[in-house]
Order: sequence, then C-alpha cells, then structure tokens
Amino acid sequence: MVDARRPASEADALPAPPIDKVGEDVAMARIQGALFGASTPPTLERYALLEKLGEGSYGAVYSAWDPRLDRKVAIKVLHGGATEELEREARALAKLAHPNVVTVHDVGEAERELFLAMEFVDGTPLSAMDTKELGWRRVINIYRQAAAGLAAAHEAGIVHRDFKPDNALLGTDGRVRVLDFGLARAGVSNPDGSGAPVATRSAGTPRYMAPEQHRGDAVDARTDQYCFCVALWEAVYAEPAFPQESLDTLRKAKGTIPEPPTSTTVPARVGRVLQRGLSPKPTDCLLYTSPSPRDRQKSR
Repeated sequence: MVDARRPASEADALPAPPIDKVGEDVAMARIQGALFGASTPPTLERYALLEKLGEGSYGAVYSAWDPRLDRKVAIKVLHGGATEELEREARALAKLAHPNVVTVHDVGEAERELFLAMEFVDGTPLSAMDTKELGWRRVINIYRQAAAGLAAAHEAGIVHRDFKPDNALLGTDGRVRVLDFGLARAGVSNPDGSGAPVATRSAGTPRYMAPEQHRGDAVDARTDQYCFCVALWEAVYAEPAFPQESLDTLRKAKGTIPEPPTSTTVPARVGRVLQRGLSPKPTDCLLYTSPSPRDRQKSR
C-alpha cells in the first residue's frame, strides 16, 4: 500500500501551521457539548462549524452546515490573511465547474482570514488506496480522473502547484475530485504551458515538487503534470520515484529521469510515459497543444 499521508523523510517536512483561532473555537464547543450535553457551534458567516477534518501549512478544513441551503459543506480557512491575491484566486476557483474538481460554493472572510465553502465529499484520499490490491489498471483509471480535473483547471488559467495523493479524493460514488488549490495562482496564459509562467516562490510538498519548484522558479501547467507523474509512479510501482534520504538528495535526484523497478507487472509503455512526464526539462512535457486555426487551415 502506498501511503502518501506520512512523510517518508525530512524531504516531506513543511512549515508548522499558524495558530488556528477558528479551530480553537470548534474544539471548545465540542468540549462544552461533552461536559454539559449541549453547545452552540461557532459560525463563519452563516455556516455552523461541526468538526475539524484536517490541517496543513496553508489552511484548515472543517465540516459545516449551511442552514440557508440545508446541506453539509466543507469549509477551508486559508491561513495568511484575506489578501486581494487570495480572494482573486478563490473566486477564480469558484467559477471552475468540472466533475473532477471539488465544487466551490462560496467565498467569504472571517477573523481576517479568507474561507471557501465547498462541496462535502464522502470519500477517501488517493493516498489511502491499497494500490497493490487494486492493480495498475484500476489505479491508472482513477488517476485519469484526477488528470482531467487538473486539465480543466489549467484551461481556466489555474495552476494547482501542490498536487499529491492527499489532494484528490475518491468519492463513494466512484468519482475523483481534485481539491486543495491552496497554492494555486491564477494567471497561466495557455493550457499547454506556453506564454508567461506564474511567478512564485518555492512552495509545495518536496516529495512531489517539480525541479523548478525546488529552484524557486516560475511554474505553469507543466509543473502540475510533473507532480502528477510523481504521484502516479508511486501508486503504480508502490515505491517512490526518487530517493528521499534528505532534501538535498531529493533535489539532485530530480535532475535525472528515474528507471522503473526491474520486477514489475506494469507494462513498459506506462513506464515510458511516466519517464517523459518526469523529465527535468519542462519542454519535454506531455501536455497536448491544440492546433491553431491557421494550422488547421494549412492541414486541409
């Protein structure tokens, strides 16, 4: 079983999350309920917060109830303050509608922090899959759905920048949703990665980051593809694509293309596709470039 939820080395380490005031309020309400039998849940705008589902360096996620629409939702509170850039990014996500991307219902601000109200998905992260039990064919079919979600985001000008198995859920309905675009930045000019890349500092999860992220260079849609191929390699081969003894070792290893394990039932053609996606040169990427109208005219 491939478990991407547990860091395998210091290469997976991320900065400690900031103090979570909202989380403290939720925890206090639960304690009061346990002691006195009843408590009033804290709220963010109209949303009644139920329990904390998880937290990372970039935000915390809660289950909540939307009384206006009478439905359960997931609330993600983004750390770092409600900046204009974050709000612009969140609203871009809210306009993105695709079956393989978690739906953003609402964007708001509370406690001077931005939050997103999203669909509540009953499912498990791809990191929790027993990939050996599923087999490589089933694993690839599952990851194809995640790839479709990423492609839709790229077409909308959004780069995820932190795709990993923890950031995609396999719902009980069999549908995969990509989530946690907390590192995303609107601005990719073309889905094939051409045009002006997104200026950024080094950010992401080192285990899955592309070489340009390790260097702190600009990123684009091809960066997400690299992260995706690292995750899929790990899933189909049940072993990491790169050694992770240290962060420095990991960075150096990503200057090369990994070799598939010698004893595997995964077809060589799958390995070749993943190797191309894991080239340290973004120009070797797999992204499909749609022909321009002029090119289509020439081909007639």
